[in-house]
Amino acid sequence: MLNEGTKNLSKEAFDEKVEIMGASVSLNSGGGYVSALNRYFEPSLMLMADALRNPAFEKENFDKLKSQAVTNLKSQEKNAKSISARVVNAISYGKNTARGEFQTIQTTEAVTLDDVKAAYQKYLSPASSILTFVGDITPAQAKEYATKAFGSWTGKKIEIAKNTPVANPAKTEIDLIDVPSAVQSEISVAKLINNPYSNTDHHALVLANHILGGGAESKLFMNLREKHGFTYGSYSNLPSDRYQTMFKAGASVRNDKVDSAVAEIIRRSTI
Repeated sequence: MLNEGTKNLSKEAFDEKVEIMGASVSLNSGGGYVSALNRYFEPSLMLMADALRNPAFEKENFDKLKSQAVTNLKSQEKNAKSISARVVNAISYGKNTARGEFQTIQTTEAVTLDDVKAAYQKYLSPASSILTFVGDITPAQAKEYATKAFGSWTGKKIEIAKNTPVANPAKTEIDLIDVPSAVQSEISVAKLINNPYSNTDHHALVLANHILGGGAESKLFMNLREKHGFTYGSYSNLPSDRYQTMFKAGASVRNDKVDSAVAEIIRRSTI
């Protein structure tokens, strides 16, 4: 909704101003981003600030976005990759946790415009924000732009919710979702980990993950695609996060080779 115009500019007028300058202005629930040529940077920044500070929240735009979201969810109902993305998080973190929850048609339809406005008032605040400038700009210019765009914006500090660590299963757990219409199967081998940048093993883990599944020359890719021909590609991911996160290895595999691919992924991931 933050991209749907402001109290001062309709969405069409806003988008036209951005397009004329050849800029990029985008908003999301975490804040805003702007990129532009130096000569257009200040007006582009002011547009972003306007969108953040004065969202229009028009009912017509809300209904449009809500309808699009529901349509998108319906199109994913029988998509194995989309189902896997939701299920793996729900199983690993628990569906009643922030990282285990996922969007459904029912939860989307239940959202009202008043809910959006309330969330905006509660969570978007300059008191808990960081403004970063990168480019050909001096500290004095940055201060001038920041003061002009956000100097009069006030708000309360937001308390960040604490994430309670979740335990991994005591033994290897196999979870199966039957999608009869799927032409391929999605395999995910996952485990919750703690890997902040302060971890003494952080860089070693990043390097190990790159060797295992970080690209087209990794062990998973060379094994499952090049050696066995089970998939177009197999990868692994080991994020860095101050909170608990998830290591995951997987692939999209021909249905008749799922068992063999699972065995190879687990074998490679535990060497």
